[in-house]
Amino acid sequence: MGNSYSICQPRFYHETSALSILTTKAGVIVMAVLFFATLLLRLPSRLNIDNVNTAFNKVASAVMTEYTGTVHFFVLKRGSKEPKGPFSDEDLVIMMNNGELSITDFVFYEGLGEWKPIGEVFELHEQISHFVDDGQDTENVALAFREVSNVVEDTESVYYIAVQARVGLLSKTKQCVIITEKHVFIMHERRVGFELEAYLWKDVTNTLMRDDGKGLGSYSILLGAEKRLDVINLPLKQVQRLFQLSQEMKMDNLG
Repeated sequence: MGNSYSICQPRFYHETSALSILTTKAGVIVMAVLFFATLLLRLPSRLNIDNVNTAFNKVASAVMTEYTGTVHFFVLKRGSKEPKGPFSDEDLVIMMNNGELSITDFVFYEGLGEWKPIGEVFELHEQISHFVDDGQDTENVALAFREVSNVVEDTESVYYIAVQARVGLLSKTKQCVIITEKHVFIMHERRVGFELEAYLWKDVTNTLMRDDGKGLGSYSILLGAEKRLDVINLPLKQVQRLFQLSQEMKMDNLG
């Protein structure tokens, strides 16, 4: 008797593109298929995932989002050079239960960035699904979750992830604030990888929040009498949640 699979639908929110407004969905799919067929002819005989990523990303965005905002998935079996799709999450479940797909085969959807094994993608989304309830950008949440999970102990859990609504004047990428029961992290994207600033709750003197208007706010971390770290342009709802959890974590880490 084989494994029976079920998939937790990732919480992605997509706006209908201008292309889907100006053309019919069927027309977009036909255009995408023709364009992608041309690109596949240029791929080397040996599968190169980077090449497939680059080619397919140009096509997928045109057909990923229906008017309902449903996420469409494309799959690539290991050893194959022919992606198939689009499929719904229900389609993936049926194909996996029928043995047509393995959790080690690849999946792609708009916002994922690159092809990844099916098992890895949906395991991650089950873990992070409750971190996007306050409107966080899911891709940034996934990146922050991965980075923090790589540096904390197995016994240390991520409680909350906040993502900037927009970047600051001197930054080109969004910052994230991540709260665990032992640390508060600030994640910055650099040219090569990511940088995490980590501060133990026992070293945090206080945390502050400020309503900056227009639905945005600032979250501040005080370290002693002289050092202060500010993360601006956070959605106000996320700032309020950060502040609430910060007070709880500080109390739990006293002594």
